[in-house]
Amino acid sequence: GKKCGIPHEYGSTGFGVFVSSQVAAKHLKLDLKNATVAIEGFGNVGWFAAKYFSELGSKVVAVSDSKGVIYNSSGLDFKKLDQTKKEKGTVTLYDEGSVLSPKEILSKTFSSAMGAQAIHEKVGAIQQSGGGSGGSCGA
Repeated sequence: GKKCGIPHEYGSTGFGVFVSSQVAAKHLKLDLKNATVAIEGFGNVGWFAAKYFSELGSKVVAVSDSKGVIYNSSGLDFKKLDQTKKEKGTVTLYDEGSVLSPKEILSKTFSSAMGAQAIHEKVGAIQQSGGGSGGSCGA
């Protein structure tokens, strides 16, 4: 078949998460440069998503891997987090933050259930308006 797009090795899926978040944020009138972000998983997808959000200026406050979640309300330094994962095998050994169970990643990043519900309602409205249609590589 015909190949198109960004190769997986260059973070295409994580980049896709980042770009789709930019599109959603635009519809929600949110400024991602001032956003607080949590990323579930720090493999290929999560690693690149964290990289792109950090480079934009978003505050990445929580990242998980198979061992748990590292959380710091002041934000996590992407380069230090990457180094910790590579050298120690888990994000939970990052020096500055609290280790949480995987179930706690969302409870720490949403200040209230009402806030989460408001986001869910806006996303539903975007989906109903047809604002989530995508394209293809071409045939």
